[in-house]
Amino acid sequence: MTGVFNGSIPVANALELTRWNDYEGQVLICENCGVPGCEASGWVRVRSVPAGIVLLPDFAGMQENPLERSPPAYFQRGIPLFTGEASEQLRELIPDFVTAPLPSGVELRRIAQWEAPGGLLGRFPDAPLLREEDVLYVSGDSEDPTSAFRAWLSRGSGKLSASPDLPPPVEFWIEGQPEAWRPLVELRTRPDTNNET
Repeated sequence: MTGVFNGSIPVANALELTRWNDYEGQVLICENCGVPGCEASGWVRVRSVPAGIVLLPDFAGMQENPLERSPPAYFQRGIPLFTGEASEQLRELIPDFVTAPLPSGVELRRIAQWEAPGGLLGRFPDAPLLREEDVLYVSGDSEDPTSAFRAWLSRGSGKLSASPDLPPPVEFWIEGQPEAWRPLVELRTRPDTNNET
């Protein structure tokens, strides 16, 4: 069986056994029986982004059945983004990934919420809302970056589009965090721009 690892952490343990249905599948299959669905959790959705391939929690499935449809435990560290050679290897192993769609507006807002430090955008399954009382300083390209980001959060279109509906470039300096948080910056970066993701 083909596994995908990040160091010693299994990202997927049996690619041949994963049933990909509409770019959704269970990536950690029961090691005892090899039957998809035997184990609870481990479900992801595959999306293409300018930087490569991203694995997302099955947000819609988690709202209906949070225990059965939850992502693997490694998502507690962040949402996996495969860039460059890793992205190409995944597309070779799973040809369907070549045509994976972009994230929807709803998915992008959920990614930002999932990745936000200290629950800055609330916690899933609640709607993403900016907790401004935790923000010490905001910088961005617009005259009022906080309002621009709040407006992006509230748009939340469920449609897939020709380009990702990314938030305006903004940095949040948050109480108790050593670094600024820049929402979804890795998803907008192309690997050939010499930026590290």
